[in-house]
Parts: sequence; structure tokens; C-alpha cells
Amino acid sequence: MFSVLHQGIEYPINHIQAMRRDLELNAAHDLNMIIVNRDNNPAYPYLQEESIIKIKGHEYRIKKVSEKAPYKNISALHTITDLVGIPFNQKLKGSYTPSELFSMLLNGTGWTAHFDSAGVDASIELVDWGRNNVWKLLLELCNKLRVQFEILPCKILNIKKSLSADYGRQFRYAYNLRNITKDSTSTDIVTHVIVNFDEELKQSETFVSPTAGNYDRQIYGDIINDERIKTSDAAYKRAKDKFRDIEISYDLDIAELGESYELGETIHTIYEPMNDLSIVTNILKIREEWDGEDLVATSVTVGNYVFKTAEEILQDQIKDTESNVNDNIEKTAEKTTEVIRKEYKLELSETVTDLEKNITTEYTAMISLTARELKTEMTQHVTTINNNMGSMEARFNSSISQTASQIRAEVSSEVTSINNNIYNVRQDVSNLSITANSIQSTVTSHTSSINGLNTQMSSAQSSITQMSNQITQKVSYTDYNGSTIISKINQDPYSVTIDAQKINLNGAVIVSGDISGATNINVSKNITVGETLHIGQSWTGNYNIKFGGEYGAMQIKAQDDMISLSANSGVKIPHGPLWIENNSAVTSSVVGMNLVWNGSQAGAGGRLYVRSYSSEIGYLELKK
Repeated sequence: MFSVLHQGIEYPINHIQAMRRDLELNAAHDLNMIIVNRDNNPAYPYLQEESIIKIKGHEYRIKKVSEKAPYKNISALHTITDLVGIPFNQKLKGSYTPSELFSMLLNGTGWTAHFDSAGVDASIELVDWGRNNVWKLLLELCNKLRVQFEILPCKILNIKKSLSADYGRQFRYAYNLRNITKDSTSTDIVTHVIVNFDEELKQSETFVSPTAGNYDRQIYGDIINDERIKTSDAAYKRAKDKFRDIEISYDLDIAELGESYELGETIHTIYEPMNDLSIVTNILKIREEWDGEDLVATSVTVGNYVFKTAEEILQDQIKDTESNVNDNIEKTAEKTTEVIRKEYKLELSETVTDLEKNITTEYTAMISLTARELKTEMTQHVTTINNNMGSMEARFNSSISQTASQIRAEVSSEVTSINNNIYNVRQDVSNLSITANSIQSTVTSHTSSINGLNTQMSSAQSSITQMSNQITQKVSYTDYNGSTIISKINQDPYSVTIDAQKINLNGAVIVSGDISGATNINVSKNITVGETLHIGQSWTGNYNIKFGGEYGAMQIKAQDDMISLSANSGVKIPHGPLWIENNSAVTSSVVGMNLVWNGSQAGAGGRLYVRSYSSEIGYLELKK
């Protein structure tokens, strides 16, 4: 039964989509799970950071939760790592038995050590040892004693000189072994150690590893200077801890799923595809995976355990990464020398798989060098597959090409997603080209969406071209209907040309010089003219000033050599005189005073009336 502990109550964990557990020699267990949220899964809401998961008598503390409905991806460490947070604030000096030390370290932690003293030194001499967290001191003590430990259920540590025995178990290719991966590293080899010891370091000896004859050179480790060492035997014992050989491990992809394996167990491996490899090693790590009902062993890592200090253990992953990179560089360098220096080419690749999130990422890097061109290129390919939540594939690429006459850089991405039968693709490309007389930069984006028989596509592009006498900027967009909109700015020493549907100027605009053109100007507020407003280029023609829009009823109209004023309610002069040829025609201070002409048609009388509102003051009759 798998459960989560919350406030003293255990809730069963159901609907496990995937689970993986790594059991490792002299290390904490690592647990990863994917849990689905369904009605009959009472543990789901309590799967939170720092909660405890119980599996077959072992307890795991959740350290990371990634939730995306309806799933939780969980990463947890065995609660033995809680010892990191428990201090051992004592300084020990003198001779102690291993049992005494394990009891002192674990006292009050809730953990118990089952220690088998067979083959282990009866006592150990300590000088100012302690004052650190319990977990680190436990690892240091096991390395000092050169013993192995495994984690048993119910918070028990099983500690022995060798955890398991040789049961004659054999792995053989095409029988119970699918594949094998060999990992070896030689970055830490030490064959010779110099020890300066005794009072004032008067004595000095050089100790040689039993495997030194396997190498064509002497490889010295750090010099040991310690006045506390008094004898040659003690100096050799100290040097022996520093000897290092090539570290080799093998990952075995086993076919006997569900078989029981023991950490430290001796394994006989025969693998014909690898030069009839036949090795005898020990199990260092067991990987178990969920088969729908229980955790079963799917692979084991075998090798010969190397005792290290706590600091060396923390640095292992960094060193392994550096070693892999160096090995790839050396192998590639050997290949390139065969091209007789016509072309140098270096390629590196790496694949990272996240089983919890179903994400696979592939990286490649390439450098190509000839006498004519230097080219670098990097790619990243990310694939995410989730049958219930859709899938996504992303490809990223960047490259730089350099010749004597040109430098070209390009970055591109293509993201494809499928969700609910909708297929979406987005492609983006930006490139920069530099020559002696021009710089060209372009950014392009293209999107498409396919849903059944319906397909929609759009694209956009912007570019800048710079030369010694001209700069051109261009932006375009094409929508789903195929309509294209373009704006463009062209600048040379004589002019700046802007082509666009709209030009927005926000803020004060100061113009020194003339504004000319054949187009309309629409202003929503006021226009102030300093001196003269010129309308038209000739005294003949039709010119209009309209009030109230295009079809306004009030206007001033100039036609050839005549000006007319028109308005629905008439033309009024509220104050002041009306002058005709420098003479006052009408002067009035009476509000509402106006002149009315009744026309010269037959019977009209040809009179000019003076009226104030509707009252008639008098008239002037005009006769020929």
C-alpha cells in the first residue's frame, strides 16, 4: 500500500500513472511519481511539499510538486536526508569503536544502526572530529571505516564491510540482458602520494599504488603534510586512502523484470557485442519502476564502489559532466586531424529526458572551420507528449557564418502544438547580414492554424537596411484573408519619405520650412495662421470655405472674380459698419437692424427696406 501521511492519518494513493525509485549504495533513495486527480483518490489534496509518502516501510519527504490539472508530478527524497538538519555539536578526540560512533551519531534521531563488525577495524582514532550535521558525518564515518550501508524499512541502517555476497547471478546478452552502457572516467587517477610526517615534517616517503604499473606515467596526488603521523605504516595507511584508479560502471537494462536484487550483490556479466565483455562487479544502484501494480526492478548499475569523502561525493556530478565534454572534444579532435587540415569540424550532442513531464530535449552544437569560412550552429529540439493534454514540438536554431566579406547571423524557431484536434504552427526567423557597405536586419513571423477543413494563415515582417547614403525601414503584415499592409521609411541625405496608412505624431510638432502636397488635412481642433492664408494658385476657379462639414449649409465661396456668402439664416453683421469701396454703407447700433431687398422683378417695386426685426422703418426705392 502506498499512502501519504497528513496530521497523523494515512490516506491511500490511487491512480498512479508513473513511478520510479532509485536505490543506491551509501546514498538516499530518490522517488518520482505522477498522480492523477480523481474522485476516489483521497491522498491527492495532501500531496504537498514536505508531506511524507510511505512505501513498504520507507518514508519519503516530498521536495518538489509540479501541478497541472489533472496531474501532480512529485519528487521526493528518503527521510534519511532529514539528518542534514540535525546537528552533532560535539568534538571527538581519541580512540572509539565503530559501534560507539554510530550510536552517538544516531542518538535521538529516530534511526537505528545494525552494524556488522566482521572485517572492520576494531577501533578508529579521531582528532577533533564532529561539529557538523549528522548526515555528513555519517557519510564521512562510513568512508573512514570503508564500510557499505543500505536503508532498510522502519528507519534502520544496515552497515557492513560488504552488504551482499556472490550468489552466482549472471547477466548475458540476448538472455536476461537487453543492453549495457559502460561509463568510465580517468580524471581522478592517483598512483603516487608523497607524505611528509613526524615532528616538524622531518620524514618524507613516497607511496606507490598497486595499479601504478597499468599506466605509462607517474600521477601524483596532493602532498600530505601531517605532524600527527609518527610511523611509516600510518603514513602508508593515509596515502592508501588517496590512491585512485579508473572508475568504471555499467548500466544494465535487464529483461527479468520483477526479480529481487541486493545492493552490493556480486554480478557476472557476459556481453558479446562489447568485445565479448566478461566482468565481475557489484550492484551499486537499482532502479525500480511502476508496472501498474507494484514497483519492479528494470535496470541496475554495476561497478566497484570507491570510497570518497563527503566533499568528493558532492563534486561527482560536476566532474562527470566535465569528463563527458572533454571526452567528446578529444574524440572529435582525433577525427578532424584525419582531414589533413582542410576542414576542422566539432560536433557535440546531448539528449535530456524528463520522464515526469514526458519531455525530451535534444541539443546539438557544431563548429566548422575552413580557410574560407567559420561557421557555428546550435539547435534545440523539444518534444512534449501528453495524450490527455495535447502535445507540442519546438525547434530552435541559431547560426553564425563568417567569411572575409560577410558576417551573417540567424536565429529561428518553429513551435507546433496539437490540442483538441487544432493544429497550430508558429515560425519566427530573425537574421542579420553585415558587409563592408551595408547592414541588413530582418525579422519574420508566420503563423497558421488548421482545424478540420478550416485553415488560417498570417505573416509579418520587419526589416532595416543601412548603407552609407541611405537607411530604409519596412514593416508589413498579411492577414488571414491575404490583405497586406505595409509601412515604410526611407532616408537619404536630401529627404525622408514615410509611406503608411496612418502617421501618428504625438506631442508638439515644429516645422521649419514649407509643407506641401496633394492630399487632405483633417484637424479636430484649432488652426492658427501667423500672417496670410493662401487658397488656390490663381484668381480664377472655384474655392470654398465650408462650415459644418462637407455638406455644411454655411460657406464662403470664391468663383472667378466674385465672392459670395451664404447661410440658411442669412448673413449678419452684429456690430460695426459694412464698408463698400472704403465707404460706410450701413451703420447701425440698433440690435436687429437689417436691410431687405425685394428684388427688381416686375411688380416688386425695386425697394431696399430698412427693418428692425419685423418692424419696417422705411425704404429706398431704386428706379432707372
